[in-house]
Amino acid sequence: MRFLPKTILLILVALCIGQVVWWVFFALSETGRTAQEKREILRGRCYQALVLLHRFSQQKNIEKAWNQDVGPQFPDLELRRSRTLEKAADLNASKLASKGGELVGPKDPLAQFLIQPRVSALSTILEETHRKRRMFYWEGGTLTTLVILGVLLLYRTLQNDIEIRKGHQRFLAGATHELKTPLSSLKLALETLKTGTISKERAEVFYGNMLLEVERLQNQIENLLKTASLQKRPDTKQKVNLVRLLEEIVNEQRVRYAEKALDLSCEIKGRNTWVLGDEAALHQCLTNLLDNARLYSPKGGKVRLKLEEQKNNLSFQISNTGGGIPEEDRDRVFDRFFRGKDTQETGGSGLGLFLAKRVALDHGGQLVLLSNRENAIEESWTTFSLHLPKMRNEA
Repeated sequence: MRFLPKTILLILVALCIGQVVWWVFFALSETGRTAQEKREILRGRCYQALVLLHRFSQQKNIEKAWNQDVGPQFPDLELRRSRTLEKAADLNASKLASKGGELVGPKDPLAQFLIQPRVSALSTILEETHRKRRMFYWEGGTLTTLVILGVLLLYRTLQNDIEIRKGHQRFLAGATHELKTPLSSLKLALETLKTGTISKERAEVFYGNMLLEVERLQNQIENLLKTASLQKRPDTKQKVNLVRLLEEIVNEQRVRYAEKALDLSCEIKGRNTWVLGDEAALHQCLTNLLDNARLYSPKGGKVRLKLEEQKNNLSFQISNTGGGIPEEDRDRVFDRFFRGKDTQETGGSGLGLFLAKRVALDHGGQLVLLSNRENAIEESWTTFSLHLPKMRNEA
């Protein structure tokens, strides 16, 4: 079943190209047949003109009869003496000519003449034939190209559909884990608290853990809702201070980072740290980046945040220790529902980076994964770089 779409597409391409080739050959053969019919018509007109000339030549000179009576009726023909046929073009015309000897004896003056098509008439037929052939060759090549492009587009669409289906499957697996895990933890904590056998201090710990699980569940639901409402563009006219927003998000994340004993540090360079954008969307973008760094950092690892003012942009970089992202996954980390093979145990829905990049693009910025050469820390670190246009005037 895996190779069935490719086989069907190859058969479709072969049939379409075969149909185009057949049409081109048919059109060329029809063009040749039409040209031959026009030559035969000229041949018939030559004989018809010869008969008229024979009739008029009984009363006057042959050349005079042609010029006055016959020639004006046949402007595409000419009267010539047999011995003057020397040019190649004339030789082609002579194949269609009607000779006077066909009607009279060899001693009759008309036997020294023949009527043939003018070179211009034959050239017109030849040029029209060549023009039509070029047209059919061009149309055949164009149709073949369009067929190939159409099939390639169809193949790409099918491949994208397959990738989306695989992504949905990965998403369902991740979402099931991400939604089921906090619910199970909440259920277990509530059942424990219900027994009433634990101390007040222990209960406070349970309450704190329950709040963390609720926040985790809320974040996953927000990602799902954001994905479902991507057609609605964010309001990018709000004045947002990235320093204040980043401090707020860091404070929200400190408890989660402490659970994994992660060393979180932040460096800020620049005075104008204001942007025009949707504060809620930017909050979600930065939260997803910090969540991603936390999820894929080993216990006791390090996470570095750096916000820097540049000429026209604000640059935000987030780096975390770990094994890095495999080369085969680097081009797909921003795909919807994508989760690498080495990330199945960390949870996640495969939507965080996708949504973060979408927010960056909606704000006229960009979000990229730096390569090992571009990484300013160490090759074992993973660094994402977010660039957003800054406000011209400091708020």
